[in-house]
Amino acid sequence: MYEALLKATPEYQKIAESLRTPGPAALFGLPPAGRALLYAALQKDLDRVLCIVTPGEAEATHFADDLKALGLTAAVFPPRDFMLRPVEGAGREYEYRRLSVLGALAGGRLNAVCVPAEALLQYTVPRDEFLRNTLTLKPGMAYNREALVARLFAAGYVRRSQVDGPGQFSVRGDIVDIYAPDMHQPARVEYWDDEIDSLASFDLLTQRRDGSLEKIYLSPAREVLFGSTAETAEALRGAIKKARGKKRTAMEKATEADLAQLDSGLMPEAMDKYYGIRYPQPATLLDHLDSPIFVLDEVGGIRDAQKATEYRRGEELTGLLEEGVLCPGLDVLYQTMDDLAIAAQKQSTLLCENFLRGMNEFKLKDLINVEAFAAPNWGGDLASLREDLDPLIAQGYAVTLFSGTPKGAAALTRDLTDKGYSVSMSRDVRPAKGIVQVLPGHLTAGCTFPFAHAAVISSRRHGLDEEAAAENKKRKKNKNALSSLSDIKPGDYVVHQSHGIGMYAGIQRLEVQGATKDYLKVQYSGSDVLYVPVTQLDLLSRYTAPGDSENVKLSRLGGAEWTKTRKKVRAATEQMAKELIELYARRKRAHGHAFPPDDTWQGDFEQRFAYDETPDQLSSAAEIKHDMEQPWPMDRLLCGDVGVGKTEVALRAAFKCVMGGKQCAILAPTTILAWQHFNTAIARMEAFPIRIGLLSRYRSAKEQKETIRGLK
Repeated sequence: MYEALLKATPEYQKIAESLRTPGPAALFGLPPAGRALLYAALQKDLDRVLCIVTPGEAEATHFADDLKALGLTAAVFPPRDFMLRPVEGAGREYEYRRLSVLGALAGGRLNAVCVPAEALLQYTVPRDEFLRNTLTLKPGMAYNREALVARLFAAGYVRRSQVDGPGQFSVRGDIVDIYAPDMHQPARVEYWDDEIDSLASFDLLTQRRDGSLEKIYLSPAREVLFGSTAETAEALRGAIKKARGKKRTAMEKATEADLAQLDSGLMPEAMDKYYGIRYPQPATLLDHLDSPIFVLDEVGGIRDAQKATEYRRGEELTGLLEEGVLCPGLDVLYQTMDDLAIAAQKQSTLLCENFLRGMNEFKLKDLINVEAFAAPNWGGDLASLREDLDPLIAQGYAVTLFSGTPKGAAALTRDLTDKGYSVSMSRDVRPAKGIVQVLPGHLTAGCTFPFAHAAVISSRRHGLDEEAAAENKKRKKNKNALSSLSDIKPGDYVVHQSHGIGMYAGIQRLEVQGATKDYLKVQYSGSDVLYVPVTQLDLLSRYTAPGDSENVKLSRLGGAEWTKTRKKVRAATEQMAKELIELYARRKRAHGHAFPPDDTWQGDFEQRFAYDETPDQLSSAAEIKHDMEQPWPMDRLLCGDVGVGKTEVALRAAFKCVMGGKQCAILAPTTILAWQHFNTAIARMEAFPIRIGLLSRYRSAKEQKETIRGLK
């Protein structure tokens, strides 16, 4: 790839040499896309973990996506809000994402971590503490079940009757279900006496086993780990005894409610404020990295973002101190920009900016200027791509081209080869003058490196990523069923399967039969209230009936009204089903045109689609084409939100129609919309023996007639 050409240049060698010793060097002239390409080359060359600090999470996400496309394993370490007071239904998603990254670093599974400055300067669990609270389990391993439960409690896990999210575990006889923060799916541990008999993943919705596992890696579920409630209470009281005067009085007030909860055997949710008590030597993400390539990307942006963050934090902490929630000694949770400058002096650091500007807080050991230019992404049109390629090849550039999906890369390789270009699809090919290397994947943007005579071009990023596509495949059968507390907010109307329409009123913690749990409070007609355990969230669905939302009639608990409504709906549904069966029976008896099965032309046309198809697109297209091959009329309505890819499905059906010897008409609301939606696809069709015409009220009658005559 392009890395071989970069490495041969004096500019790159100067950068690599500066990273072999501690201290910051400043790099200017590279656009963001070019910097991602450079960082990936440095990581592969020096074989050290990249730590890229950015002004915000959006920039960190872009870098992580680009590094993944360039063959690295990368992740974003996000900032989180410290839980400093009890909050109903507070989520820990960002804390779990951070712990997942720490686990991947501990296991050597990451080449790069991209981190907003705010997240880097937030304290986290020290590395030694993190490693002490990690555990690897394998089948055949002897590990007492009670010891495992105690270990999970110490690592911050919460026990539930049924696992429904990360950071939880449950015990049922000889089975222990565990969901670690860095697991894609929860794991089921089955015991035979004190020996682990088997390990398997299982589906969170159905609670059924998916497949066997050879081992599982259990990382901590909290960034502040205290152990048991008794140990935690002892640590807090010890800190209070060490305090003197007003500070001791303030600490007693700030810890009073939490100590009462700990003495009753319950661990408070808001334990982040005791970070300094638990860890006298605080730690950040950098403490989890051994000799990283430390990059501060857009130093000016980092400085500005951190200034705003520190102001916001100061206002928040001042309010908490005035309320007595915090006290001096419990408010040290973050580092500052000065600490970042000190860290840059200790690490092998690269400070990157587009243009030279002041970096007075850093003692620079070198200034490096590298000239490069951002290359715009191409939209999938071969003609416009050739306009970009030809000048580069004429100047002796080697070009690496990221073309989207693997099948898109294969189709583009054939097209460029047919046009006389020297093309390779191998990642290991040595770049040379005039060679075009076509690879699957996307970058945020491309870049040309004049000093290395190398260029990288990328197609636009479209469609779902792999994780989103996998999640999409596991969608519930009931599309309105709730899968997360974020799906609803207090005041929303919901429907309970057994009790009917109610209004969601938030989460309430209740003690039932000696156990304290979270319940969803649902308000019904009058003063009726239903408490639904959070673990039974799937019993509720969003209320989606059309009409005036202000006049929704709430059901009454215990009455027969909801039962009668369900019976009426069931009867109406059965009647509708009967009518539909009769209608489809009549259609089956009608005769239609059976189109031939897909041929190589159809496959070639579909491979030229520049975007990543979603699972819904693929299934809809397959079902429609199957119906077209039947000897009776097809009757289908394709529905979807704006931008989900309906046009592509329609075009595949249109192409099948034309290749089956029939004409096809595509209707659009306006000519402008028609061209916007179909321009790229029509260019794709023009590569095949198909005649295409555009009819519009803006064209003369003579032009319309000539167009129709040309299509016959």
